[in-house]
Amino acid sequence: MFRKNIFLELLNDPRPILIVGQTGSGKTTLIKKLLKKYSTPFIVFDYNDEYDFPVLKEVQIKSSEFNAVLPIFLSILLDKTIPQQLLYLVIKNPRDLEKYISLGLYDRRVLNALKLRLDSFKELIENNNIYNIPIVKMIIPPILRIPYTALVIAHRLLLKNREIIVLEETQSLNLGFIAEEGRKANKKFIFITNNIDNVDLAIINNSIIVLFRCLPRTKYQLGFTENYIRPSRLRFGEFYILNLENKIHKKNIKDV
Repeated sequence: MFRKNIFLELLNDPRPILIVGQTGSGKTTLIKKLLKKYSTPFIVFDYNDEYDFPVLKEVQIKSSEFNAVLPIFLSILLDKTIPQQLLYLVIKNPRDLEKYISLGLYDRRVLNALKLRLDSFKELIENNNIYNIPIVKMIIPPILRIPYTALVIAHRLLLKNREIIVLEETQSLNLGFIAEEGRKANKKFIFITNNIDNVDLAIINNSIIVLFRCLPRTKYQLGFTENYIRPSRLRFGEFYILNLENKIHKKNIKDV
């Protein structure tokens, strides 16, 4: 009888994957093994030097792509306090932002927040519009880490090739927008976190969950109440796969 490969099912499912677990529970090790064994193109944002994959090439965001990248970039960094109408107007003509500030048409704090995003975009496209693949390293000042991540993701979303994109501890980004646009652009996103408190509920409800060792309450936050799901008792490398095929699978990194 043909036996399904649960890990291929995991990677081929169009939904994003949310990997949750304490530091040192095996999250990064699982990603490394999956990416090495299955030859799907991938990109990993590795700001902690945890991945040893060789750099394949350098990618430069072309000036002809800037106008297409900007609205995606702003949406990824979207602050919910910024009115959609204002966002639309600024995307249409970024130079008008100074006029809105001088006229006092919107809350000044909102306008300043939007100005910071536009300033960071300008700084990046002028001085840091290059990144390496498949491993994106920190080549910019730490203060620009989040905007730089948003810029690279925005550029990858313009490209419709199939690839896996791995992001760690990026709750300050609009993960719902990233996941939805990723689905349209043939991208498979893997979000990794050790703190479920800051993850949007929409991401939790619409993702496949990979649960490593963590506090007992985490399973309830993820919407699971089954007594046999005991994440606090997991050893290094053990994990549950939840929301896949309406089943709960207990696996070990050694199974990959």
